[in-house]
Amino acid sequence: MGEFKCTKGQIAWYRSTLETKCGGSIYKWRQEYPATPDEAFISSGEPIFDPIELEYMRTSCCDPIAKGDIQGPPSEMYFIEKRDGPLYLWEKPQPLTHYFVGVDAAKGVEEGDFAAIVGWNAETGAQAFRYAGRVGPEALAEKVNYLGRWYNKAMLNVEVTGGWGYIVVKALRDQFHYPNQYLWRSRDDKPDTKPRQAFGWETTDRTRQMLFNVFRTALRNSLPKDYGDGVRVQHREIIVKDIQLYSQCSKAQSDIGFRWRVLKGHDDIAMAGWLGWIAVAHYHIPHPDMRTVGSTMKAQEPVLPMTIQDSPETTTDGIIGMNSEKHLTRVLNWHKNQASRDRLRGI
Repeated sequence: MGEFKCTKGQIAWYRSTLETKCGGSIYKWRQEYPATPDEAFISSGEPIFDPIELEYMRTSCCDPIAKGDIQGPPSEMYFIEKRDGPLYLWEKPQPLTHYFVGVDAAKGVEEGDFAAIVGWNAETGAQAFRYAGRVGPEALAEKVNYLGRWYNKAMLNVEVTGGWGYIVVKALRDQFHYPNQYLWRSRDDKPDTKPRQAFGWETTDRTRQMLFNVFRTALRNSLPKDYGDGVRVQHREIIVKDIQLYSQCSKAQSDIGFRWRVLKGHDDIAMAGWLGWIAVAHYHIPHPDMRTVGSTMKAQEPVLPMTIQDSPETTTDGIIGMNSEKHLTRVLNWHKNQASRDRLRGI
């Protein structure tokens, strides 16, 4: 405000109006209250990320440690390095680490969006890998199955709206028997038990905004915070490594009703990245120190039969809980039958 030589009263009005009438968005402010002729011709749409958020994403982007693709039949797939490969790796699977993966399926033709897969390291918040290619849902399911199992049976969150994602989810469940798919969490952040909503993410106007809010909150939490007296603290909750993910986020704009869209290019990588990150938020893991303790304790558990051990929800405690529930049911039935016999006594 120094270049306009504003008074303190004008600065106070600017701050109040920016917050109350423009939602804190400088783009909205320039559209409604332009200070120069250039600002008066700003487009009706506005970027959904603030410059400081985009700058944070851009500065953390870097080259991958490897590029390549996945080849071979589903049972024997392997990673092969290629300079122009669609799969970018920023880290290989780390032991005792949770990974969460977002999947945006596509038809697989020359036109339209790419199929995209983005993985996140939940312990560090760093992007682990990205895949983007023109493959159909059946071939995509093979690649997702391999990548998910390679990255410690990562949780897979597939966007199912439009139909192509349903094919991927069904193949993961019925053909590849993948053990860890995302389960929808309701508005109260509780698992949805309705049979109609089994796996995957269904995008509506409300859930679309939820995707953006969760991702942006992680960005805001990662920005440096000034506590005064020269104390400046930064905790990187999320670390974007892919320049293409940053580019698609920077091109995304919002219009009436807060429905975001990418004006030029694609939004597939951004969508996959947001899907993976909201899985991290909905299925939060323990602190890394506690994770190590938990892993040590789990390593001492007896080895279960293969058919049971493949289930992601099965632990020793889970087996005990299942058996105790059956036992309690038998006890209640016995008391119920006994009470029926007692009512007939003496007749």
